[in-house]
Amino acid sequence: MPTPVKSKKKIKATKKSLIGFASFILAHHFDEFVDKLLQLSYQNEIPLLKYLKHLSEPQLKELATKNNIELLTYLAEGKQKEHIEIALKRWLSDQLPVIEKDQVVIEDITRVSHIRKRALLHFLLLYSQDVEEVLLLVAEIDDYILDLSSSTLKAFIELLEERIHEQAHLTEKINNTTPGIIYVYDRIKNKEVYVNRKISDRLGYSLEDIHNMGSSLFVELIHPEDRPQMTQHIHAVSRLADGAVTHVEYRIKTKQGVYRWQRAYESVFKRNRDSSVWQTIGIAFDIENEKVISQQ
Repeated sequence: MPTPVKSKKKIKATKKSLIGFASFILAHHFDEFVDKLLQLSYQNEIPLLKYLKHLSEPQLKELATKNNIELLTYLAEGKQKEHIEIALKRWLSDQLPVIEKDQVVIEDITRVSHIRKRALLHFLLLYSQDVEEVLLLVAEIDDYILDLSSSTLKAFIELLEERIHEQAHLTEKINNTTPGIIYVYDRIKNKEVYVNRKISDRLGYSLEDIHNMGSSLFVELIHPEDRPQMTQHIHAVSRLADGAVTHVEYRIKTKQGVYRWQRAYESVFKRNRDSSVWQTIGIAFDIENEKVISQQ
């Protein structure tokens, strides 16, 4: 069955559209295109621009020229997907000129895609007055910007997950190598919501033991003679300003039933909406030997 004439025209226009448009800008309006991109970048307050303040205007123009010659050349060859992959690989391997990969934020991704589309559309009617061709070009530009945004956002999320994993690994290493017991105490629930594994080394309790004790932890483990000063300490923490630290010394019973001296340093971790203390963060050190030597 013969192909309809309308379909033939559409295929012909599609072959001419973005490839020809990119070639047209390269050949006739390249300097204007770069200037337009820079103008839109400042108008839209691209966050990355703050890392380019040390560049002079000619240096910034040179950097933009190099990047956009590459971009338009790939578009003129119909290799926009390949260019996106190359640009992402360069970013994720920290090979961007001037900019470090961790300096890119999500606003850079969304706004750069937006201004690139606006810059391309700015020269559209200089290229063609044919309505059908213009509509096809807009559709192709939309598809390209969608691919660019989707691929870049996906890479950003993967990079973010990698950072979170690295941060979690670092935090775990610090918590497990520090000589003190690090904990977060919820004052509303009257229980520890986090404690590192040092509690097992120092006091013999497992994390499950601490969880099962719940609000009875204070009553069960603190030496009866030290409970009044612990109560005073809790009231002192209630009055702490953000960033301030207070400390208290007390005896705590190990799983073997022996009391050992501890010195705990505490600060406000979270507050309620009324600014009252919700959670405290602290680190407790074993000072049993220090106390024994002092007594001797």
